[in-house]
Amino acid sequence: MNKKTRARKLREVILQSLAMCPEGAEVALSAGVDSTSVLIALTVMKKKPTAASFRIRGAHSSDFLTAQETARQLDVPFRAVELDERRLRADATALIGSFGIRKKTAVECVWPFMQLREGFDAPALVTGSCADGYFGISKKAMIHYRDEVEKLNDFRGELFADRSYAQTDTLAEMFYPIPTFVPYRDPALMNLFWDASWDELNRPKQKQTIRDAFPELGELPEVSKGRHTNLQLGDSGIAAAFEDELESPIKFYNATARAATRAPVLIIGQAPNQGGDPRKPLTGVAGDRLANLAGITRWRYLRRTERKNLLHYWPGKKGKGDAFPATEAKTAAAELAPLLVGRRVLFAGRAVANSFRQTSKEYCRWFWSPSLRCRHATIPHPSGIVRWWNEEKNREHAAAFLRDALSDEGEKR
Repeated sequence: MNKKTRARKLREVILQSLAMCPEGAEVALSAGVDSTSVLIALTVMKKKPTAASFRIRGAHSSDFLTAQETARQLDVPFRAVELDERRLRADATALIGSFGIRKKTAVECVWPFMQLREGFDAPALVTGSCADGYFGISKKAMIHYRDEVEKLNDFRGELFADRSYAQTDTLAEMFYPIPTFVPYRDPALMNLFWDASWDELNRPKQKQTIRDAFPELGELPEVSKGRHTNLQLGDSGIAAAFEDELESPIKFYNATARAATRAPVLIIGQAPNQGGDPRKPLTGVAGDRLANLAGITRWRYLRRTERKNLLHYWPGKKGKGDAFPATEAKTAAAELAPLLVGRRVLFAGRAVANSFRQTSKEYCRWFWSPSLRCRHATIPHPSGIVRWWNEEKNREHAAAFLRDALSDEGEKR
């Protein structure tokens, strides 16, 4: 495939990948050609995008300033996200504990999006992530794979076989139910780049194929002359902030990861049932039901979970179920909230989730809460009174979810 054809097809694939993107989506913009090309594609499609970029509070970041200028030249609304490094230790702990992120670079790259998510009100997030993988411009690729096409092919194949490449799976979950679009992850692109040599793709300039596909980049001088720099490096101040705030990042990551591996899933119920022991929440019939669904013994269920109720007394009957005083429950939830940071949390019933101000129409689906700083999911109240349990497909769905959440692998994540 010649360079002109590859560039033309690349543009077609990127535009097609963004066809379902809603108007007003926000692009995580840097000074690089990847995110800028995505922003250009959305403007060409008249999708009325917005852009956001981040930097450490008050830092002079050329990446941030270039993104800001790019948005101005393209007449796109721009949102500046000033990263608060004082939160870094707590945020990193929450990321490692909730998502099981273990690599230093991954934590540094995801952390800015954690704060980007907090003020996010666009209908979708769009990133230029994953483009690097086709071009072989990482340090590892430059040393080991640059000179042989077959090795470069193997390198690409290994990268894109990993669904967590560039942390796209983590970001998708962090922003859910807001959709995320990563057009450079489109499977059709692998065929375009397969068997292409390093020089074909990166001469005369780095990522020349993207530059040829989006000639509009040439009208943005600062972007057109830029070279690849990892998100957390350069003068963004992110990597430096991690060094300053954590003193010894590697020791911090290792210690936090070990603690997260040992941390059980936290299950929060409403209240003891009539005659139930308030000191042993979710260990009776409800606990046995959850253990059976997860396919584990009662002993393993007790080992892999920590269990709490919002109320420490039985509040009495109401209709077919038990009463649940909402005001008192919300007060109890506020007191429990610090325990949720960096944890995987199961709310046993929508009433419990609502007490923490978390609402979802979906059962058995992980969400990220910017306010609680944890991953959480809601399961139907395990007493069985909820009609949702009556359908076999729902029971099978809950069983698969709980098997994963309470498995050994779930503990390790």
